[in-house]
Amino acid sequence: MTAQGQLDERSRTILEALMKHETYPYQSKLLTDREARGEARGVSEALLDVIEARGLQITEGQRRRIEDCGDPKQLRVWVKRAVVAPTVADIIG
Repeated sequence: MTAQGQLDERSRTILEALMKHETYPYQSKLLTDREARGEARGVSEALLDVIEARGLQITEGQRRRIEDCGDPKQLRVWVKRAVVAPTVADIIG
């Protein structure tokens, strides 16, 4: 900073570059978390659709476990199992 409280050229350039980004680091984390939750919700809905389409019996506890799972990777594993597994217990273990 200069004696008048103004930024020097280098500091101003850095600050302007930082401000050009559409998101800030804290926003990126929030967006990533929100996207993961949205993805998990979509995959859990697909899993429940497969279970329903196959006519498998599902307990309220099993449904809650699927809906509460926030891990899209785990949910995808369950979707693959749902295609061939004879029971929901075999799908989600």
